[in-house]
Amino acid sequence: MQLIYIYINQPNKEAISLNLYSDYFYRIENNELKREKNQQFSSFIFQNNIKSISAFIGENGTGKSILLENIISTLLNKGDNGYFLLYKEDDNLYYTSNNLKIQY
Repeated sequence: MQLIYIYINQPNKEAISLNLYSDYFYRIENNELKREKNQQFSSFIFQNNIKSISAFIGENGTGKSILLENIISTLLNKGDNGYFLLYKEDDNLYYTSNNLKIQY
């Protein structure tokens, strides 16, 4: 399984939208999942079974740890955040969501 996209709706805060896959960009717009081809994607940089690499990069104090803590607490159903996860398995796309109504 490969996690492709994470969307977290936070009450009274800006939503978190993370693309974790390289050949498409995903976003939620008006409760609808949108997908756009990444024209700059090049698979030749990966070898063997590696399909993509994701990293959180930034200077100290920019919120990397807080972002990861927020994702984990949301996925553990702590708090009021709604989430939408898109993942890929055997070239098929699947999603899961707790309390968001997203058209896919």
